Amino acid sequence: GLVHISDLSWTKRIKHPSEALAKGDEVEAVILKIDSENQRLSLGIKQIQPNVLEDFFQTVKIGDILTGKIARLTDFGAFVELFEGVEGLVHVSELSSERIENPSDKFSVGQDVRVKVIKIDPIEKKIGLSVKAALHEIWMAETREAAHRAFARTLKRFAGKYPQAMDCLGKD
Repeated sequence: GLVHISDLSWTKRIKHPSEALAKGDEVEAVILKIDSENQRLSLGIKQIQPNVLEDFFQTVKIGDILTGKIARLTDFGAFVELFEGVEGLVHVSELSSERIENPSDKFSVGQDVRVKVIKIDPIEKKIGLSVKAALHEIWMAETREAAHRAFARTLKRFAGKYPQAMDCLGKD
């Protein structure tokens, strides 16, 4: 039987079968199609393995903030590996709130980045990410937390004079 190159791996971009297999390797495969007229079998190796992209699309939602590693830089953005075999694109317009002409001026391959998931397309198997939105979200959360701590400190200062002020904080 024949294993088509697209049926070798769910996630790796294999250009030549020798990148994944060597002549004489024993492999497990699934029969995908039987062509009895031409006496041919179409086989698949990836179908035996879990589909990490499918798992990703079922567990990760738009708005989630993840940490990934920059896998490749292009003129139009950065590809970030979120999990082994799962990459998303950060378009150049989503890399920073400042205009960036060339992503490699501010980012490098292998760099860890926090990203917010802004688009998920399971049919096209595409993931849109934003460094800019993740930084904004993180900044907002830290600002809210700092404001709450400052408010709590102020209320505690006045607790002796105004005991009912402590009711706003809940239990400590």
